[in-house]
Amino acid sequence: MLSVFVNFLAKNVDFFEKILYCIIMESIGERIRKVRKHLGKSQSEFAGEFGLNHAIVSVWELNKIEIADKTILAICYRFGINEVWLRTGKGDMFGRTSSTGKSELLSIFDELSPAVQDILLDYARGLLKTQQTLAGKSAPPERGDASAAFPLEPRRPAGDPSCFEERRTVG
Repeated sequence: MLSVFVNFLAKNVDFFEKILYCIIMESIGERIRKVRKHLGKSQSEFAGEFGLNHAIVSVWELNKIEIADKTILAICYRFGINEVWLRTGKGDMFGRTSSTGKSELLSIFDELSPAVQDILLDYARGLLKTQQTLAGKSAPPERGDASAAFPLEPRRPAGDPSCFEERRTVG
């Protein structure tokens, strides 16, 4: 008898995982309700932010329809909501934490080829230099040629022989 029950559970693991998820985890609709309530908006006011009818917000909050990606992104952009939190419930409701951004950047960086990593580093140094200049701070020590990150003329395709022409400065 026990083996029959174990076989039944084994064959229906996905079903039971979904039930547990529904019982334990908060849904995206519930997180949208949290956002709306935190902002002190009614369903009509929240929907009005996107030019929609209040009924759609009710349907979202009750998880009766799947919310389109562009709608999720619009909510995140409009109210500064952390997209990962809205989709999964992980992290904080507002904004991305710097540690989340850093870990994502490092993960992506590790997957890039060494040549692309060098380009990204030059670009980042150029961005930092620009940010510091705009803030009135001194620029960081030069470690690379940031001009590749901020070209003054459009880049040509790699197969274009003119891409090997020297840059000429007008004096």
